Amino acid sequence: MPAVDGSYFQPFEIPLKSLGKDNRFVISGKEFKVLEDYVPLTVCNPDRGFSSEDVIGKVAVVRYDEAVPDGGLPAEIKAAEEAGAKALLILKQDLYSDYTVWKELIPSKLRTRWEKTLKEDFAHFLQMKVTQKMNLTPPVTSKIPCLLVREDRITEKHENVIPAQAGIQNADRSLDSHLRGNDGHLEGFSSEISMKVDIVEDKISARNIIGYLPGKGEHKDEVIIIGAHYDHLGLDSKGVPFPGADDNASGVAALLEVAERLAKKGTERSVVFIAFDGEEWGLTGSKYYTGHPVFPLNKTVLMVNMDAIGRNEPDAIHFLGSQRSPEVRRLAGEIANKSDIKLLDDIEFAFKYGSDHYSFYEKGIPAIDLTSSYHEDFHRITDTWEKVSMEKVSKIAELVYQIVNRVAGSQIYFEKPLSVEVPFPGKQ
Repeated sequence: MPAVDGSYFQPFEIPLKSLGKDNRFVISGKEFKVLEDYVPLTVCNPDRGFSSEDVIGKVAVVRYDEAVPDGGLPAEIKAAEEAGAKALLILKQDLYSDYTVWKELIPSKLRTRWEKTLKEDFAHFLQMKVTQKMNLTPPVTSKIPCLLVREDRITEKHENVIPAQAGIQNADRSLDSHLRGNDGHLEGFSSEISMKVDIVEDKISARNIIGYLPGKGEHKDEVIIIGAHYDHLGLDSKGVPFPGADDNASGVAALLEVAERLAKKGTERSVVFIAFDGEEWGLTGSKYYTGHPVFPLNKTVLMVNMDAIGRNEPDAIHFLGSQRSPEVRRLAGEIANKSDIKLLDDIEFAFKYGSDHYSFYEKGIPAIDLTSSYHEDFHRITDTWEKVSMEKVSKIAELVYQIVNRVAGSQIYFEKPLSVEVPFPGKQ
């Protein structure tokens, strides 16, 4: 039955960000060049800035911490805002970071990977890939302008801008009272600084599709969610559609099969079926749902996700979540052992941001993902239906049916998922 106020659809918008033409950064009359000397962080609010009279004694300056995956930026932004800074300047040897991936500024390794995957369609899909990267970066928002600035350009163009006595430190990440001198002015800046952050925002309309099977037992207010994203890459640069047969028509087909079987049988707890939109843009559909849940998250017992389940080994499926939710893994293993499907635990490193299950994990909900993993047709025009094993898709649908039927027909509860970091191979 419809789950969203009498409708199956949960509409939302996918935000697209790009650099505008009116970014400015000036110190003592010397103007710096965007994308060469500095770049705004992608988390900045659009059209934020100030003039010199607003900034006296209120600019925070820190150095980018190379030892921390995100450069320590979320903590620095929060600290600067709480201390009343009007802006934050982050000094770094170059302008690359997780929070400065713009179409015009892509780290060489990331560009190489995207070009290898997308080939001649690289430029066509660049906005999608940049948006995906923005959405898969640890979330942080900024109420103040934040610029990543090349430290050598600052020194070169305005040698007294960061005086030695300012005391900027990596070790303790000190803001040093926003570098105020004895007179309350920002040391080295005098009062001549201005900046403007110009970020253009556009939006794409999207919608999740949500069905609901009401429970009939004492715990019918508790829900199990089964998910699979139904979006893909759309059209290539020549207007040819990407079939997306394995990724992720296979998962949606299994979702529908499980829904039909459970609806005929009925369950004690309620079951929610969600076909997510916007997964390829950075899990935007599942993020929207967990931010605007149709059913209370504290009543969500388990989330089972299926993403590309019809390729590779015919009798095996990768299970993501075994280290985060070992109790769920034990239950799934018990069920799988009675079938001819083997659960593989060898790519747990792909759990983080891997698919829509991760949005629920971030909210403290036990969540798992079943996937065939990467293959040579992944995100290519050649991901066609005849290469998908219908038998394997049915086997995974049966496995999911048995897992959900067991949990929905019982009073099984799982512990909150564990906080675990599993690095990608080669990144230890």
